[in-house]
Amino acid sequence: MNSPFVSIVMLVRNSPYFERAIESVLRTSSVKDVEVLVKVDSDEDISPYANVLKRSGLSHKILVYERGEGSNDTHIFWLDLFRLAKGDFIFMFGDDMIMHDNGWVEKLREVLSLFEDQIVVCTFSKVVKRKFKNGVRRNGTKKGTMCPVINRKFFECNKEYISPGRGVDKYIRLIATTVKRYIHIRGIKFSVNQIKVKDKDKDPNVCRGYGFGGEAKCTKLWKFEPEKHIEKIRQKIRESSTN
Repeated sequence: MNSPFVSIVMLVRNSPYFERAIESVLRTSSVKDVEVLVKVDSDEDISPYANVLKRSGLSHKILVYERGEGSNDTHIFWLDLFRLAKGDFIFMFGDDMIMHDNGWVEKLREVLSLFEDQIVVCTFSKVVKRKFKNGVRRNGTKKGTMCPVINRKFFECNKEYISPGRGVDKYIRLIATTVKRYIHIRGIKFSVNQIKVKDKDKDPNVCRGYGFGGEAKCTKLWKFEPEKHIEKIRQKIRESSTN
């Protein structure tokens, strides 16, 4: 059996949008190109997720963990999913995310062909609602850090580079941008049903995010140490250019 080109990795908890997310993947890509790896907490019934994945026909795995400390532990789960992924690209997919455009797998193939060493990180365009002066809201797009698509070679340069806390995606883009291996792919859009919290209601010690029911105390583990990871990737790029 051929390996998938893209591994979609997801952290889910009490997700009412999971089936919709998987349906959007099926609409916009081929079953043979994609696998799905899902992390679920042990105190949650996994059968709804398993049934959706079985019906989809996608190659998949479900990893069950004891529930951790909310957002502080997400980097542990991401790393485990990354290590199990078989695809050339690893897509950090939100459980409430929808892909809107066909051809995103083909675009990733095009990007991969640009680099002989295949060290690259990509993002797509997030659909956002913009409010104009007349009060009219219209959909627009923006280039963001959410849901990066990481090439396997990039990850293998340093398999422990993910930072604790909710800054995983920002950390990845920071490194990729610094080593000039970040590409934003225009024309491919996605949207999310992310929970919104008004500024006046925000507690600086509480992390809120889609995919997690309730709130998790955040101990501010934003230990960004990009320098050593950036140097390892630069070294790999140098080695590839001299071979």
